[in-house]
Amino acid sequence: MAISDDFQVDTINRIIKYVGSGTRYSVNALYSYLMDLFDNPEYMDDPVPMYARTPTDYQLINQWYITQDSFKYLYGGAIATADWDADTYDDGIIMITFESSGYTDATDSDIGKTVTGSTTGDFGVLIDYDNTNRRWWVRVTTAGTYASAGETVSVSGGSGSGTASEVVTGEWLWSNVYTLGSITDDSIIYIYYGTYKFSTGYYPQGNEFEPFWDTGHIDILIPIKEAGTLIQSGYITVFLRNYGETQDYFEIDISGGGRNAVPLSTSSDISNQTEASTVRDYTDIQIYQVNGKLNVTGESGTFETWEKITGGTSGATAYVLKYDADGHYLILGQVEGTFQDGETITGETSGATATVSGSLDISVKTINKDLNNGNGPRPYDIVVNCAGRTLAEVYEYMKYITSRPNYNIDYAYFYNADTDSYTDESTDINEATVDDVLLPPQQTTTEGDAIYFGSDYKFSKVRINVSTAGSYSDVTIVWEYWDGSTWATLTVTDGTNGFTTSGTNEVSFTPPSDWAKTSVNGQSAYWIRARATFGASPSITTAPLGAQMWLWFNYNGSGIIGVSPNVYSDEPLSGVVRIVMGGTEHRYEYSTFETDRFVLKAGVTLSQDYSEGTYVFVPIIDTVATSSSVSNQLIYSSDIPVIVRVRQKGYIPFEVESTISS
Repeated sequence: MAISDDFQVDTINRIIKYVGSGTRYSVNALYSYLMDLFDNPEYMDDPVPMYARTPTDYQLINQWYITQDSFKYLYGGAIATADWDADTYDDGIIMITFESSGYTDATDSDIGKTVTGSTTGDFGVLIDYDNTNRRWWVRVTTAGTYASAGETVSVSGGSGSGTASEVVTGEWLWSNVYTLGSITDDSIIYIYYGTYKFSTGYYPQGNEFEPFWDTGHIDILIPIKEAGTLIQSGYITVFLRNYGETQDYFEIDISGGGRNAVPLSTSSDISNQTEASTVRDYTDIQIYQVNGKLNVTGESGTFETWEKITGGTSGATAYVLKYDADGHYLILGQVEGTFQDGETITGETSGATATVSGSLDISVKTINKDLNNGNGPRPYDIVVNCAGRTLAEVYEYMKYITSRPNYNIDYAYFYNADTDSYTDESTDINEATVDDVLLPPQQTTTEGDAIYFGSDYKFSKVRINVSTAGSYSDVTIVWEYWDGSTWATLTVTDGTNGFTTSGTNEVSFTPPSDWAKTSVNGQSAYWIRARATFGASPSITTAPLGAQMWLWFNYNGSGIIGVSPNVYSDEPLSGVVRIVMGGTEHRYEYSTFETDRFVLKAGVTLSQDYSEGTYVFVPIIDTVATSSSVSNQLIYSSDIPVIVRVRQKGYIPFEVESTISS
């Protein structure tokens, strides 16, 4: 389709919105289209939206707005705003972030309607929203007059409402980042705001820019300034990860806007050839970041290296990296929560106890270790428990956990029935960090703790790594799904035994025919949940915790084919997937693809269950000719060598080799 079909221009509200089906455009192409459009007589009384400072650096002017989601469909240049500051300009733009409690989703029908504050009154018009992060963008009528934090804000005559937790305004900047160098097509690139030196940890925690791109090279726009403030001082770190290949990363300052090159390189890693399905179960290998030193008194017993300790009052947890009985202190890693002065800590394995003296000294970020290489003790900020495994296994496991997983769980929430609150586990559940996902039960005051697993598509298994096995009594874990009107019993085969078995196991089930989407904590999806129910005297010795988890889509009747590694960016936008099993090819037509899955055409479903390790092929064209020519569409990323075969029974086959180029 043409760019005129894919971008919608709202001159009344001064909004530019992408409404296409996936085609991406250069910023220059958008600029050229808008300039041509506004040269037409019917637009002569409307202010132009953009100004070109250079061929790769543009400004939004006259307070025009591009919707946040539209930027992912642009490449090849930066975009800055010129007059969004609502403290300076009438018709400026503010961003409101809402508290989670009491928030009601905005809808498309709210766009262009008046936004009202409980104290301020009418102050502007809604022009964009993000319900997942509870954010609204509002065009303010009068400079300096808009709602404040703590104020109730709603759409007059519309749906959205909530209590503002933060209101900001200022200029914005989306810088252009693109990669170059020698990388394989299935390499995975992900980006974190900020820089990550070895002294600050072995992996970034938080600040990830949510990926929307395919594998291989990228050319994208990234917001680096929001409401006048640079994110992480304008720096990003670009990581290149793919299991089985060498890894790379690059740090860059993109605060100046423009087009920013990121050189990366990768190649096959001959020391990393074990199947990922094998390596992912090396979860006894533990990687700990040194978090601080905790002074203790009154020790009883000896704390063991690697064991988990828990605060008796605070519930804080950590892992012992060193215990010095003479100095009466512990060096701790992976601390969760805050240990309290005077509380008793207990070792999970040794049973040792001690009283905390003071607070955790977070200035201690290293631990001295002697590698017996002649250099004596040296400080290290990361310690690895190899669990008796070979160095080759440890190396491959490190490669695995730093590669982005496939079969991601799209959405996950833990619900605490006692506090009536949700914890968003969607990020933690797709990472290998241990004990960062809450599993039921976590408390025995109120029945109903639950973990929710959700996807945009139906699935048949959840593979769960229980990193801390639960120990409880008179508590039963029940599995349920939404049948369109209520939560109904889901019959499962639970390999986790109610989260009491440690390690990676599967919960499998036959997707019910009446399974329907519903909204959990504001997110619509196909949901299942594991919920804790109580008997007469429920008690918990150890609350279960999880690490990484995965979904399985490849079942009889599914409309999805899940694949690993991710779908290549230059696969046909629609076409045919062939699955080879037992010497037989099964052919399925798909309408589109996403990061790690093909979405089959309406009415097309898998004819059987497929097992892990089954091969999948995607021909560029796979069809019966009904005319003198056939065609298909794909997004070009590099030249593709192809073989064209035409076959019909009774005729000599025709074959020719060629190359698809730009």
